[in-house]
Amino acid sequence: MKYSDTLPTNDIAYSINMAPSCPIIYWIMAFALSSLVETDTDYLGGMWAAVAAVFVFRDSRENNLSAGISRFIATCVSFLLCTIYLCIFPFTPLGMAALVCIGTSAMTLLGCRDDIITTEITTVVVMVVAAIYAKNT
Repeated sequence: MKYSDTLPTNDIAYSINMAPSCPIIYWIMAFALSSLVETDTDYLGGMWAAVAAVFVFRDSRENNLSAGISRFIATCVSFLLCTIYLCIFPFTPLGMAALVCIGTSAMTLLGCRDDIITTEITTVVVMVVAAIYAKNT
């Protein structure tokens, strides 16, 4: 029997462990914390939280911790850049493009090339949420 014809026990356990993590984190963001944020983007926040859970979920505790820390750094860089930008300027597609460029450069300088994608996905999500919020207020 080839390896590809079977599913090892640890892979089955990984799948079973991952399955509830996304709906649990989605529920926390979309419903449990929604009272803290009075906005129509509760579902978007829940979706992003579920995507983040998938991003950091790995096959071992050590890999989970390492992925979580690196994604946390990437997210912090993105939020810092977006917060500074949005305190000065409103959302624009050009501003979002500038933040993607700056975020990529910052992650390269920090030696975190593997987390550039996470930084930029977070930047795009934050900026689009800011645009939705600005449109609704």
